[in-house]
Amino acid sequence: MNIAIVHYAEELPTDPGFVSSRYASLAKVLVARGHEPVRIAPTFSHRRKAMRDRQGTVHSEPWGAIHLVETPGYRSHRSLARLRHLRTFARGAAQVAARLRPDVILSGCPPAGLAAALARGRNGRRPTIIVDVRDLWPDAQRATSRGLTRFGLRAVTPLIRKQVARDANSVDGIVGISQHYATWLERHRTIAEQVPTAIVPLGTRPPPHATEDETNERRGVIFAGSLTHHFAFDALLGAWAILERRRPDLAALHPLTLLGDGAARRDIHERAASLSHVRIVGRIPHADAFEAMERAALAVAPYQSDAAMGLPNKLFEYLSARLPIVSTLRGEMAQFLGQHDLGTTVDEGDLQGYAHAMISWLDDSERRTLAGHHGHDLTQRDYNHDVLGARLADFLLAVHEQRASIRG
Repeated sequence: MNIAIVHYAEELPTDPGFVSSRYASLAKVLVARGHEPVRIAPTFSHRRKAMRDRQGTVHSEPWGAIHLVETPGYRSHRSLARLRHLRTFARGAAQVAARLRPDVILSGCPPAGLAAALARGRNGRRPTIIVDVRDLWPDAQRATSRGLTRFGLRAVTPLIRKQVARDANSVDGIVGISQHYATWLERHRTIAEQVPTAIVPLGTRPPPHATEDETNERRGVIFAGSLTHHFAFDALLGAWAILERRRPDLAALHPLTLLGDGAARRDIHERAASLSHVRIVGRIPHADAFEAMERAALAVAPYQSDAAMGLPNKLFEYLSARLPIVSTLRGEMAQFLGQHDLGTTVDEGDLQGYAHAMISWLDDSERRTLAGHHGHDLTQRDYNHDVLGARLADFLLAVHEQRASIRG
């Protein structure tokens, strides 16, 4: 069976430094089961913010074929240039899929309007369409944007939501990286018919095994991600100032490191200037960032209170690096951390409680070690890319089989 995997943000096996990914694992599983997957992706790399070297079809075993669609680039995730990129990719991907005529299409969301365009097919033939909701576009970006960017996103939101509704009405199945994400797309459906739904988190690659002694010798508190207004860095640094005053010994032993780059970096530098044990590092290769996480003792996930997230990828990356987490994100991530005793969720505005949570974890090396090993084992067993790729393949094939039986 021919299966197209259409996405714009994920790295490809042909990209420099590629290690593992959700769709590469899915494609590998499909090839092993005798199917013929093809990845349809843009020439512009979302992660590296750079153009890929090739356009057209590239064969990359054991991941099947890869077809690149020419697209313009962008610098900011919250920009009109990104909107243009998404629209261009949606049109080009629909044209490629119409030529390839796959039996099943897994369509990443965003871009908005892509699933509806893919569902039209050609000559009356409609493939099975399943949407994989990975980003609440534009709601998540609009909630945490500022200034002219927020104004621009607000202006185009009605149009984008109409496109999302057309996508939702076109699908035969919905995958969400969390229940919140799947429900978000279901709410956009304007037709009564229900479709199968599955929750398949983003997950992560299994890291190398560390010994217990290495875990106990870890030092530092780390944030690894984008330095954008999606995160409440002001609250984090306010809590860190309290920690420095209350426990200067811990601050010296476990300094705070912020890895990443983005629009909030200048504000963070200004806010951190008066603090003694804060280090701000720019964007570094993902492998180097993962090594830095494996050396740290504690991770922070300082999401804004209005951040529209469910089970973010950061959760699984931190846990796979054996890091307990102090987080401000409510909902599914808070439930996950509490259920497995892998971290503490605090209110963004409660700076005293924020500082206390970090101190409690840094003071208790035994608890950190237990949480670190449990988080690693949990992600390796249930949330690594290969396991989740198999779950995703099972769902795609089941939805297609069910649709085929109904058509009869």
